[in-house]
Amino acid sequence: MNVNEFQDYIEHYSRISELFYEKVLGHENEKNDERAKAKKKDEAVIKHDVDRMYDKMVDNLYEQIKGVLKKDAYKKRENWIEYFENSDALLDIEDSMAEMEFEE
Repeated sequence: MNVNEFQDYIEHYSRISELFYEKVLGHENEKNDERAKAKKKDEAVIKHDVDRMYDKMVDNLYEQIKGVLKKDAYKKRENWIEYFENSDALLDIEDSMAEMEFEE
C-alpha cells in the first residue's frame, strides 16, 4: 500500500480525516479571528494551510505504521488491511484526533 492508498483507506474506514479537520480548522479559524483585521488570513489560505497539515499528518502516520509492518510487508495492501482489522490502530488514531488540544 502506498501513501495515497493509505490515505484513501483511512478516509473511507475511519473518522481520522473528519476529526482532524474539525479540530485543526477550528483552531486555525480561532487564531485568525484573534488577528488584527489587516493581518487576517483569507479563508482559502487557511484551508490550504490545513490541507498541507493534513497531508503531513497522513505521511507521518503512514511512515509509523509502515515501520510496524515487517520488512517489505508494507508493499502489499492485504497486509495493511489485515493489520488494521487485527488491531485498534485506526481507533487509537481517531481517539488521538478527538482528544487533540492546542497550546496557546
